[in-house]
Amino acid sequence: MSLAPVIGYLGMLSKDEQGRASFLDDLSAINQVLVEADLPEHVEPQTLPEYTLRVEMNHLGTTWLHHLRRLQAHVLQDPSWTHQPCTDDDEPWNDSAIDDELSVYIRSHLIVHADTEGYYVPIEFDDVLYGAPGGSMLGSSQRLVAELRQLAPYLGIVLDAEGNLSDAEAARIAPCDETDPAHREKAAWLLLFECARQSVSMQTLIAFT
Repeated sequence: MSLAPVIGYLGMLSKDEQGRASFLDDLSAINQVLVEADLPEHVEPQTLPEYTLRVEMNHLGTTWLHHLRRLQAHVLQDPSWTHQPCTDDDEPWNDSAIDDELSVYIRSHLIVHADTEGYYVPIEFDDVLYGAPGGSMLGSSQRLVAELRQLAPYLGIVLDAEGNLSDAEAARIAPCDETDPAHREKAAWLLLFECARQSVSMQTLIAFT
């Protein structure tokens, strides 16, 4: 299985009547969840202005996301932790640090969100919201950006003082160098960061497809 986070999903469905109707149903359900949490409704733009995602990979194996989640879990529990990437034979989803986050803390949108479905909405809120379409979870794009910024130093990714990623740094980390033990984490980080920053900037949902 693979994960393809996308933005501007409504515009992508302009010629797919059935898919558009299904997405609008999802959006209605999302807004119900937001209202019940005393948050504003989300208005999804029909189209987006021209934009760029500075990535070479527009989808990931779902296991790659778990490598990034494992890093996040360890950092949350011990900020002094030195990142030790998993090998090809390891199963990062079975790391006890992830289990602790899911069963004890439940504080990370990156970790708690579903693997291959659900949405992030460009509205700031602390806790992942439940009851979204299909029983999936609703995350905050702003919280996702914040969590990814926290992880950048552990992956050797340099952000500026405002937490922004320069074009030069994006170009440096975009190629997937499989000789780098942390190539899975870096690829997942960059794709999610690019989607999340544009989600916030253009006020569009991130859809996990």
